[in-house]
Amino acid sequence: MQFGLFGGAQSAASDPAKGYRDYLDFLLEAEVLGYRGCFLTEHHFTGWGQVSSPLHMLTWLAARTTTLRLGTAEASGRAFDPMSVAVARDACLTEDVAEALRRRAAGHQRMIDAARTPGREGGSHILAWADRPEARTEAALYGSAAAVENKIAALTEAGVHYVLLNILGNSRETLRGFASLGQQHAPSVQTRSHRS
Repeated sequence: MQFGLFGGAQSAASDPAKGYRDYLDFLLEAEVLGYRGCFLTEHHFTGWGQVSSPLHMLTWLAARTTTLRLGTAEASGRAFDPMSVAVARDACLTEDVAEALRRRAAGHQRMIDAARTPGREGGSHILAWADRPEARTEAALYGSAAAVENKIAALTEAGVHYVLLNILGNSRETLRGFASLGQQHAPSVQTRSHRS
């Protein structure tokens, strides 16, 4: 099992550049820990100080990393590679799953609210699908290391080789914990290529 990250930087109120620096440091540590890639989100007109054009940040990362895949497009028409397809999951190593889920729900609601047309009820450009309301919660990789390891084993058994993590709060503890879990579930032979 290999892990990647998806998410984005957000400026801090007291020091607008701090949030960006912290997120870039987070991604540099992810590479050192063996994460396969990172895919940055793009946000416009939210007022949150998030990156609206991630190419500048990706360029900075490309100059400072060597193995971290940065979401570049790949040519079509090639043979299927299971490492070119990823399952995305929210992730948090925690004993207080209820609090983590509450924080996650509040964050998702904030995105939905920001995505609505000002002055209008309903509608959003953020879409999610699940066959039942509990499915997103069940799919999240939240819990103790042992509980999350069982979920990873189930994904591996289902044929998943690559999981993109949206780590709650960009927790360094969770980042490091998933790096360890990924090593435990690594295939016997791994090949990694620059920006593959």
